[in-house]
Amino acid sequence: MINIKSASTFNTPQRLALALLSALLIGLAYHFPAVVALTWVAFIPLLLALQDVKPLRAIYLGLAAGVGAGLFIQAWIVPSANVFMGQSVVLSVMTLVAATTLFALPFVLFAFIYARLGIYSKKISLLNILLVPAIWAALAYLNALSASTFPWFALNLGNFLFNLPELIQLATVIGVFGFSFLIVGVNYLFFLAIKTKNFDYFYIGTLIIITQYLVGLFIME
Repeated sequence: MINIKSASTFNTPQRLALALLSALLIGLAYHFPAVVALTWVAFIPLLLALQDVKPLRAIYLGLAAGVGAGLFIQAWIVPSANVFMGQSVVLSVMTLVAATTLFALPFVLFAFIYARLGIYSKKISLLNILLVPAIWAALAYLNALSASTFPWFALNLGNFLFNLPELIQLATVIGVFGFSFLIVGVNYLFFLAIKTKNFDYFYIGTLIIITQYLVGLFIME
């Protein structure tokens, strides 16, 4: 297990590596349904990277995670724009850059707000546990609005669960952004389990996933 006390002494390359690890996990969960469970832990490295950092530094870490995930997920834009839309390679790359920038915005703003509010250093409370996923869900919603013409420019974590019908039945109640709230909430609970070495948070996060599955089964009946 990661020593959370020594984690606060991570240097810049280590924090950057953690942010990029989150990008990799998100990209793998998106592209490969067989490992979609990575969605429930993908934000933990980023949360580790963000501890005890100032807001400006957090922006760079959020940008690294967002751009990394965006490039992984949206690399198809370049060949598609070039081959099927007849765009030049340069214009196709510019389209990818624009898409990745928009895609990365929620990560950048999430990291900034998380650091600006000093959530990591605050006493653990129900309010903070709910606040972290609420910030992400709100940013994802605003990002989706800004990318409504090109929905693939936005990251909707709930869409990752498309091949798990038992888990997506709650969409009729909470919508795709409700799933984003649950996913980031579970990530944060797992992060708190590492931070405090209190596995009650891990059990609560796991219970949320199991409950979501059981409710989905009930709805499907």
